[in-house]
Amino acid sequence: MNSARKLAAEAVAIIEGELQRRIPLAELAERLHYSPYYLQRAFVEAVGLPPARYAQRRRLTEAALQLCYTRRPLADIALAAGYESQQAFTAAFAAFYKQPPHAFREEGRFYPLQLRHRPRQLPARGTRRFGAVRPAREEDIPAWTELAFSTVEGFPHLEEGFGRALAAAVAEGRAFLLPTGEGELAGAVILGRAPGWIDYLTVSPHCRRRGAARAMLRFAAARWPGSPLYLTTFRAGDRADPGYRAAFLRLGFVEGPLRVEFGYPTQQMILFPPEGRRRDG
Repeated sequence: MNSARKLAAEAVAIIEGELQRRIPLAELAERLHYSPYYLQRAFVEAVGLPPARYAQRRRLTEAALQLCYTRRPLADIALAAGYESQQAFTAAFAAFYKQPPHAFREEGRFYPLQLRHRPRQLPARGTRRFGAVRPAREEDIPAWTELAFSTVEGFPHLEEGFGRALAAAVAEGRAFLLPTGEGELAGAVILGRAPGWIDYLTVSPHCRRRGAARAMLRFAAARWPGSPLYLTTFRAGDRADPGYRAAFLRLGFVEGPLRVEFGYPTQQMILFPPEGRRRDG
C-alpha cells in the first residue's frame, strides 16, 4: 500500500473509532504526524472526499441505521451523531436524506450515504491498466454486488430491487464489466433498453480519476454510434452528492431535465457525440 493510502487508512481508523465526535483536521493531522494539507490531499486521493465530509456522511449513515432498526430516542441519536441539538441534527439529516428523521423512521427504507472505507492495494498512479470491457456473467454477480456497495454513496435507494435488476440485465446482455489488469473490477455499466441510455455506471473508489469511467463511456458510445448518452445523477446543490455530478460534468456531460427516481430528486445528464450536439430523436 502506498504512503498516501496507508495514511488515509490510519485516518479512517481514527475517525471510525471516535465517530461520535468531530475531530478537527489539525488534530487528526497532529495525531498522525503529518501536515493538515498533506493529510487532506492523501485522504481525498484514497477515499474520494475530505475527512470532515467522510465523517459527517458516516455519522448520518449510522443515524439513519438507528432510525430504521431501533426505537432509540431521536435526541440520543442526534447526540451520538455529533449534534448538540435535535434541531441541528434534523436540519443536517433532512439536507442529506431529503426528509426529516421522524419521517425517515416511519418510512423505514434505510440506505447508506457512506459505508466504511476499506483500503486496498493498488499499483502507483500512472501504472493503472484496464482490460477490455466485457459482458458480465452470472458468476460475476457477487463481485459486482460488492463493487456496487463500495460505491453506494452515489445511488440513493440502491438496494431497492437492485439484485433482480442486475440479474435481469446480465441475462439480457446489457451488463458489462471493466476489469483491471489484475482481474479485479474497476467499474461496471448497465446499458438501458432505449438507445443511448445508461441505467447504471460506477467506478471502484480505488480506480477513480484513472480513466475507468471514460473507458466505459467510450464502450457505450460505440454501441450507439452518433447517439447522445443519457444518465441521471444528483441535482445541483444536493449535499448528499459526494462528487458524482462534478465528475460527469468533467467528462463532458451537460445538464438535462430534472427527474424524480424512487422518490429522490435527480437530474438527467447528456453526453453529446464528438461531432456536436444533436437533437433528440
